[in-house]
Amino acid sequence: MSFLDEIAGFLVHRENGDAVHTLVVLPNRRSQVFLKQYLAKNAGRDYWLPDMLTIDELMAQLSGLTVIDPLIAYFELFKIHREMTGDKARNLDDFLSWAPLMLNDFSDIDYSLADAHRLFSELSEVKALEKWNLNDRPLTEMQMAYLAFFHSLFGYYERLQMRLYEKKTAYKAMAYRFAAERLSNGNFEKKPWTDYVFVGFNALTEAEKSVVASLKEHFNLHFFIDADSYYFDGGSNGNHEAGTFLRKITRFLKIDKPEWVGNALLTQEKTIEIAAVPRQMGQVKYAGQLLYEWLVVQKTDARNIAVILADERLLVPLLSSVPAGADGETAFHYNVTLGYPLMQSPFYDLIYRWTQLLTLRSEDASMRISLPALNGLLQNPLMEMLEGRRHTDFFPLNRFYASPDEIMESAKDEQLKSLFRLLFFGWERPGQFTEKLKNLLQKLQALPAILEKKNILLRFQLTLMMQIVKLAEGIFSDQKQYLGFQSIQKILLQLMGRKEVSLKGEPLTGIQVMGMLETRNLDFERVIILGANEGILPKTGFQESFIPYDLRNAYNLPLQHTKTAVASYHFFRLLQRTRHAVMIYN
Repeated sequence: MSFLDEIAGFLVHRENGDAVHTLVVLPNRRSQVFLKQYLAKNAGRDYWLPDMLTIDELMAQLSGLTVIDPLIAYFELFKIHREMTGDKARNLDDFLSWAPLMLNDFSDIDYSLADAHRLFSELSEVKALEKWNLNDRPLTEMQMAYLAFFHSLFGYYERLQMRLYEKKTAYKAMAYRFAAERLSNGNFEKKPWTDYVFVGFNALTEAEKSVVASLKEHFNLHFFIDADSYYFDGGSNGNHEAGTFLRKITRFLKIDKPEWVGNALLTQEKTIEIAAVPRQMGQVKYAGQLLYEWLVVQKTDARNIAVILADERLLVPLLSSVPAGADGETAFHYNVTLGYPLMQSPFYDLIYRWTQLLTLRSEDASMRISLPALNGLLQNPLMEMLEGRRHTDFFPLNRFYASPDEIMESAKDEQLKSLFRLLFFGWERPGQFTEKLKNLLQKLQALPAILEKKNILLRFQLTLMMQIVKLAEGIFSDQKQYLGFQSIQKILLQLMGRKEVSLKGEPLTGIQVMGMLETRNLDFERVIILGANEGILPKTGFQESFIPYDLRNAYNLPLQHTKTAVASYHFFRLLQRTRHAVMIYN
């Protein structure tokens, strides 16, 4: 029996259970869909579904604040930066290089409910000791600026929170902190729920733990973990990293005997294969062969199969390797939860190359155009679609730069000249970029070719781009005088990096294609893990932060080894009820 099936049985058959006044909190929306299916199966009759929220939705509700896009917080930080530093303020292009780092540190502090004032005071002292000259030489101007920056970090943190709170908004971690503090102070807004059921959580932040503890004190709370005794219990595996946070949370909530902790990893028969396959295409082709074997030859129910992308860059190659049925034509149903990333679309390349060309032009004393950059831009598929032909090297002369007038003279038709006028003529300020981009997108939208069936994905990407331009205009509205082409590039590419085209599919039928995080609470009989390479599963890398390791450790902020423990849990939990797993690595 799957974990969510057991949860559904508990919700349906519990004594004195009142679904109307019950809230079920889950890690993500994906598990909500599957839980509703199991509830229908267990009820066997008309059944009033309990309310369901993800943990992010619950924390936002409890905080009473609206969670904003991080980019809005970056611009608020830039305003604060100008207020605090005056004439010495860095330009927006430079500031956006380290604003994400600053906001990440603020978020870690809020998730951990750390004392920000004390932490930043100690950080300032640490940095002062690093720059201390034993021979009493005065500090250089650069060293003074370095220390002043670290001394000012609490000012950024405090002012950002005050500004956002005045607007009843917050970045996500700030909302978590406010939710925890409100409940700790007994500030409970009237909610319709008397029973709270938390399902399948592993690593809770300090803010989440505080909220759960407050709810337990004032309401009926049920906290169910999805675990296996192999990594959860004591004995030889008592310190298994996959169970690190489960052991902490059960001790914190004083749950002596968690329900449904099985022993499937050691007692259930499993087939686990590890396959070394060269390159990305080799991995997805092998996965396609496995799927054909399972679906066509062995007649396995597609609903019991999941393809897990440890390396999510394999999504696009995988979609082109989907096997057909025994007749070579019938396609199997797939449900892709990841979405097609916009950063892998030609629009991403277009924005990057166009802004790069304009940046290089602004840096040239004569405002000339870089011909290699222009040739690269014209070879973008969208440019070729607008022109109706494929460009090789537009400017055949052996030169690196040409003036805009020279380029216009070399254009052989009015259509190309019109495109050049849009790309690099009539620029008074970089802030005009969104207006020019909107004009270019409208030209693409008007093309008959965009309506062809083969370009359906491009149409969805174009719609997303229109939304991004509208969002960017709102973000840029009162900052246009500070914008440079590099800052525009950073913002637009970040916005695109978080957007993806939703690939339609029925969530309860067909093969499930998902990332590792999306497997939480879900169980499958057969699993293929793609991209199971060292450094990807689990992800490794240097943790960029203004706060050094010792201080992060002292204030219980997230560390690299905690992320590894979380990844370990997701991996072993996925294998608990799986009967056949194939791990494919490059």
